[in-house]
Amino acid sequence: MSERTNRKYNLQIFCPHMTIGDYDMPTIQATTPPAGKMLPFNFAKTHVSSDKVVHFFVDDYQFNRLWERPERYLSLLSKFEATLTPDFSLYVDMPAALKIYNIYRSRLLGQFWQQNGIKVIPTVSWAEEESFEYCFDGLPHEATLAVSTVGIGRNADARRTYQMGLDEMIKRLSPQHLIVYGPSIGAKYPPELDIISHENEITKRLHSLGGRK
Repeated sequence: MSERTNRKYNLQIFCPHMTIGDYDMPTIQATTPPAGKMLPFNFAKTHVSSDKVVHFFVDDYQFNRLWERPERYLSLLSKFEATLTPDFSLYVDMPAALKIYNIYRSRLLGQFWQQNGIKVIPTVSWAEEESFEYCFDGLPHEATLAVSTVGIGRNADARRTYQMGLDEMIKRLSPQHLIVYGPSIGAKYPPELDIISHENEITKRLHSLGGRK
């Protein structure tokens, strides 16, 4: 296989002996929870402080470049306290192949960053119940994980899907710490789970500018 083809699919950073499951999901190692505040990736390049945790709870187009040229962004991400794995979109009405691919991309980038000395917190996302077949593959047990509630609050079906996936994640992975980015949506968390809440900074900025409707 040519080097150009390898780079098209990022096979140059894929390690077949560091995968798990039927879909060869790259594995990510457990780490301790970070202390810093959250910073959207689209502000990372111009941000001068390094005591932040980079997240990807923004539109996919804002961070697709990381997949297109993964090596290019190592130095940028390395300057921060920690980085969450990319939150590539998972929608219920997406083809299953695309959902699997988006989970794979998130895991592979996270693993690649870890191998290059970056502190990585895995982001967990899911869609319908069938996505449980693969969406938790490669994630560490009894670790620090991250989820987002952005865009869920006003949709009853989305809240039910969130709770269903949350319960399954806790059952399978037994996380010790869970970073929850976004508003409270009335989700039920086990009392022994350490919840680390972070407000959606984009919404916060809009409200501070009088953007509340």
